[in-house]
Amino acid sequence: MFKKILVSILCIAMFISGISSDSFSKVAVADATTYELAEDGTGGTPADYTEADGEMFLLNLFDKNVENVVVPKYVNITDWGLCPVTGISPGAFRNNKKIKTISLPYRMKEICNNACRGCVNLQEMTFPARLERLDARSFMGCRSMKKITFEGCKKGSQVTELETGAFQDCTKLTKVNLPCKLKYIGEDVFKNCNNLKKIVINCPKIRKLGKGAFEGVSEECKVYIPKSLSAFDKALYVLRLKADGIKESNIISK
Repeated sequence: MFKKILVSILCIAMFISGISSDSFSKVAVADATTYELAEDGTGGTPADYTEADGEMFLLNLFDKNVENVVVPKYVNITDWGLCPVTGISPGAFRNNKKIKTISLPYRMKEICNNACRGCVNLQEMTFPARLERLDARSFMGCRSMKKITFEGCKKGSQVTELETGAFQDCTKLTKVNLPCKLKYIGEDVFKNCNNLKKIVINCPKIRKLGKGAFEGVSEECKVYIPKSLSAFDKALYVLRLKADGIKESNIISK
């Protein structure tokens, strides 16, 4: 109620002083002082609050000292109303050494190339069930990352792609539970995660398991694969995992 009254007072004051309410709307976009937005994931056109097929990508942080980032669910776009924030643009947080946590809205669909690469103090990530893909090197070199969670991992998660090097060099990561609809694991996704000791693969129909996806994980690493796999598919899994240095005795059907 207080916020509504405050906004009304500000609008009246600006009207009297000759500043249009439309200008106020552009300034008053949610989190505008913290975030820069873009119309798409390319990082190309900064959002001067125009239509973007009803969706916006987070482009940048204005305040580089924020430790706990909360990505807004919606932004209030002039003439279009509320638009969901559904992506993080390439390199949005790259090499930011202050960030410790990033909270994503449930409508998040894509995290683009290098979005959080080199965020060396980022400690954990929870990916909402609607997320569809993590692009190349999106979390590469996040050396403090201890935990990643895919919501709806066994049922409901929409993640289908983990692109090249998505979690490469996340050296504190100890276990990972991969989402059920995953179809593509790119090259080097978990390469050099040398403390990774447990990998659970819940996806029975992976179309591609890229070279080096699990290369350099802990020598003790156990990989759990679906019991429902056909003998042929299981053989392909075993062959690929062994090529990455996983011991056959540590590849377990579950």
